[in-house]
Amino acid sequence: MDKRVYMVGGLAIFVIVVLTQTPLVATLFSFFIMGMIPGTDLAVPFWVMLILYPLLFVTTLYWISNQRFFIGEMEQPARPVMKTKPAKKKSRTSVARKRAAPKRRTRTAT
Repeated sequence: MDKRVYMVGGLAIFVIVVLTQTPLVATLFSFFIMGMIPGTDLAVPFWVMLILYPLLFVTTLYWISNQRFFIGEMEQPARPVMKTKPAKKKSRTSVARKRAAPKRRTRTAT
């Protein structure tokens, strides 16, 4: 089997064990919902949480969509450069012929 399969499987088992054997999920929910800092008697004020929630949401959204912050768009992948043929230079004779050509007369109404 591929090493990647073992890595993903081992990580999944580790995450399941941590989530079921420790109060990690309950601690995270108590912090995000009520602002309680685990292991202390402190709580984050509601106005700080109201500022942090949108910032975390926007940061996560930009991280998932691979966008830069505030400036520009996603970088486009490099495209292979097509080799073009050099433009042909006009010969001196073709330029001289155009100059030497007589002007046509236009009809005038009489």
